[in-house]
Amino acid sequence: SPPPQNRPTAMTSRTKREGDPYGAAFIPGADDADDEGGDQKVAAKKKESKAKVDSEHGSRYGAVDLGLGTTHDEDMGEFEGADGMDVDAYRGYMAGLGEAYGVAGEGEAYGTMTNPDSEVSQGNRTRYGAQDAPEDREERLMRMRIKRKELTKYEKSLKNTMKLKSIFENTREVVEMKGWSASFLEAEELPERTAQEVLTKYKRLTKLSTDFIEIAKAYGRTAITEYFLNEKRTVKKHKLGGVAGGDKYLVRGILFKLAVDPPMGRSGWIYGGTKENFEYAAKAAGHELKGAINMYKYHVKKIRVPMQALVDFHGYRIVAMPLLPLKKLIYGSKDAGKTIHRSNEEFNKIMEEIAADLHVAGHYICDKEGTPNLLHAAGDIEGHMGEDGRYYLLDLARAFPPESVWDTSHLNRPSQAVFFRMLRPEFLQILKETGQPPLSCDALTNWGQSYKDKHEHNERLRQATRTLVGKVIPDFAKKFASESVESLKAVHVSEELHRNGINVRHTGLVRSLIKGNDASSEQARRTLLVTMCERTLKNLLRREMRMELARHKNTQPSDHESRAMVVDFLNLVTRAHQTNQTYNFWSSEVPFELKLRFGPKSISIEEEYNLFGAVRHDIVNIVKYIIATTGVQLTGACVE
Repeated sequence: SPPPQNRPTAMTSRTKREGDPYGAAFIPGADDADDEGGDQKVAAKKKESKAKVDSEHGSRYGAVDLGLGTTHDEDMGEFEGADGMDVDAYRGYMAGLGEAYGVAGEGEAYGTMTNPDSEVSQGNRTRYGAQDAPEDREERLMRMRIKRKELTKYEKSLKNTMKLKSIFENTREVVEMKGWSASFLEAEELPERTAQEVLTKYKRLTKLSTDFIEIAKAYGRTAITEYFLNEKRTVKKHKLGGVAGGDKYLVRGILFKLAVDPPMGRSGWIYGGTKENFEYAAKAAGHELKGAINMYKYHVKKIRVPMQALVDFHGYRIVAMPLLPLKKLIYGSKDAGKTIHRSNEEFNKIMEEIAADLHVAGHYICDKEGTPNLLHAAGDIEGHMGEDGRYYLLDLARAFPPESVWDTSHLNRPSQAVFFRMLRPEFLQILKETGQPPLSCDALTNWGQSYKDKHEHNERLRQATRTLVGKVIPDFAKKFASESVESLKAVHVSEELHRNGINVRHTGLVRSLIKGNDASSEQARRTLLVTMCERTLKNLLRREMRMELARHKNTQPSDHESRAMVVDFLNLVTRAHQTNQTYNFWSSEVPFELKLRFGPKSISIEEEYNLFGAVRHDIVNIVKYIIATTGVQLTGACVE
């Protein structure tokens, strides 16, 4: 969507200057063609000089530019320069919504929301200090009145109620909350020797997770709703170090990370490149949860990951996790590679074993002194020693290697795609089983370009991506088209793709490879088209939700206004009203957005001009998917 707080024009239309800290890295020997955003590459001999940096986070969050031009496919010409799925210019011309967002400078956009009184003390505990939210004022007053024995009528009633004996007094166990992390680890380590012990353990885990999710939802919704409020916020922002995780909040012992696209000085934004992009930021936040899920199984190796929850609300995404009792950073970097830690030999050995199991390669990263450090994970993944003696692993958004955009010519090529387009863990296992070498999580990023092994890791990643595009996907397309018509109607496309190591963004390529005219091939193409429409429309509605919140940035949108916006959007989807807007929506906007996400070959020209006709028999299923993935609730009469 158009950025909620517009940056000055000079920032979004500039060219890269010599020494720009977050510009794309230059590989000697590559062509001196313009990159996707029209910016000029810096000559290799000039890269030695260092210009003054207007961002304190170093130069790691740049993507490697191989100098191969904008695309490998002439059909992608119409997408040149479209490095964000929000397509600000396109939306501006289509809807004229630019004025709704106002103009805010950099300080207003990212500075004034910070609560200077809530910064955590510096040092190794900066990122996840053990501070909790301050006590509620009313609770403090009540404590003071209790000391003076001056209770109000309500407090006297409450005190008398507390003396009553519950009918469950001897049968229900009261879980003592010592903190989310401690309670989770305590419940996780309960024995499972008998059926009663299993029941007790998982009842406690269920209660803990349910309480955590409910509190995360409540405060996450508040943080998102108040995103544009600078002074009247009830959930305050905190500075806790790091940049890629987004805006951070501390409430009730829970750390919230709102998935925004952080600005990186003169080089634009981490995920959107030349334009702020909330959709890409949300993808990166989703990768953090996936990384934690995949790392959780290694608790047998003394590794602990915090429990996490994702909250999607009003088009934004926020990650919630408990505060952890961290003592010392022993692995990775928290300052964008200026300092690299690997001080604990036992932890280093554990990370090496985990990398071998995941088929991730060890690689060297040089710190600010030029000293190479061998890591078996992405440079910004952090390993900590806890005060309880346990090892904790955090910031797992880049737990898996990125995909090479230089070898996926069927898709658009965002300049910063290496930070949100990741390879599937199932695909890494395919590579492992076929004897191909492991991949570096920092390949094709500026994290992995500071040592002499960079060329080897970059080429490995490119070859793996070619294997995915040239073999794995064609084999799957052939297999998918051979399924029966009935099974294709009931198939869960994303699960099938993931099971075969394929990301959903390649659905358009899979569809373009199915050429047959038999019933199964026709149904396969239709099923894949419906999947692409579902996901495109879901993201369009999320964008409209962000716009609605931005229009009311000095207040908050009312429920009536939000409902009206959703109703109008769903009426466009179902073509309930035969208007020019409805016609343009299905003949212009949806095809454009679909091809932007899944590639120009995903639909034919004939389908583009009659896209609604191609999916009209599945429109009910499309609406059900939209409301299920955006949290919209329809009345019973509407559902019927």
